[in-house]
Amino acid sequence: ITPEEKAEKKRSGHSFLRGLVDNFETLVFAACAVIMLFTFVARECIVNGSSMYDTLEHQDWLIVSDIGYTPERGDIVVFHMTGKDRFNEPLVKRVIATGGEWIDIDFMTWTVRIADNPEMKNAITIQEPYIYMSEEEDYVMTQGITTFSPVYVDEGEFFVLGDNRGNSNDSRNFGTINGSDIIGVVTQWSLRYKDTFWAYFYRLL
Repeated sequence: ITPEEKAEKKRSGHSFLRGLVDNFETLVFAACAVIMLFTFVARECIVNGSSMYDTLEHQDWLIVSDIGYTPERGDIVVFHMTGKDRFNEPLVKRVIATGGEWIDIDFMTWTVRIADNPEMKNAITIQEPYIYMSEEEDYVMTQGITTFSPVYVDEGEFFVLGDNRGNSNDSRNFGTINGSDIIGVVTQWSLRYKDTFWAYFYRLL
């Protein structure tokens, strides 16, 4: 082997090692950035149960953020049920009505109406394409409730429901939730990428 070939081989070895070092530094930087993100900006949440099926499934990984956030109808939120019934762990539901609104539910047609008065005059019917409806004959929306009168949502409170209406403990059972109990909104990013490499990458950190 000539001296020139030896020098070229040495340079190739150095380039390979340099590439490994650069890739390792990039990986470490990415890991640190993710850790910082979920420490100071957002937090992660793992779905427990099927109440949000099939929008979300059991063990889905989500990113939750509360920066500059005001809950709105249609948002998926994570909240604590401190002081209400047996729930202590975070729950994931969808905001259906906000403060100052009246809500009425028709269990026969699975429709939800919102109005600004108890008589439900000029009520609007919410379009909910995300609702899961099973083909099972006994799959109903009541969850043990046979009647439902219009409910008023106080200011600062929120009426929440699971997308899997036939299998969800929600505001039909435990009433409205206070805004102070909301941890944050489920980001659109995590809904889009909840089953990708990045979701599994964060679980390993």
